[in-house]
Amino acid sequence: MIRMSLISIVVMGLAAAANAQPAAPANADGVRIPRPPTPAEYVERPKARGPAYDLAVEAALEAINRCKADKQDISVQVTDAASEIVVLITPNAAGMRSLRLLKGKAVTPYITGKPSSAARELARTDPVIAARIAGDVAVGYPGSVPIIVGNEMIGAITVSGSQINNDEVCANAGLSKIQARLK
Repeated sequence: MIRMSLISIVVMGLAAAANAQPAAPANADGVRIPRPPTPAEYVERPKARGPAYDLAVEAALEAINRCKADKQDISVQVTDAASEIVVLITPNAAGMRSLRLLKGKAVTPYITGKPSSAARELARTDPVIAARIAGDVAVGYPGSVPIIVGNEMIGAITVSGSQINNDEVCANAGLSKIQARLK
């Protein structure tokens, strides 16, 4: 009986220790140093306007299926108005390169409201786009289309990985699938 009580006390003590907040670190003099505030990018905030999750998944799968019809394995992301990912799908056959290019390809729609295929033409007269392409060549690659509802851009669909340069065709197929149901 005493043995069971001792085991219970030890277990409760371990559980309490596991749930306890860590003490603030101390300097060499034993003075506790307060923990720095959480950086702004990690603070919880409301999501920006964007396509509903179910529509984003539907658009992504349509883009993947469109490219699959051409025997192309791609990665696709659907983002909201703040360029935060709503859905990211990368099938097993899609290469890592396709994932790395997604972020850069999505830049042009967020700066101009136009598909990324327009980036190189825009760079001729727009020094901001030209500088972005100089910093990341993926900014000038086609494959990202804005999601526009009314007069507002609420996100983008970005496709990467096609070896026959039909990324934007596939992104547009995804957008066409959901466009009429976007709010």
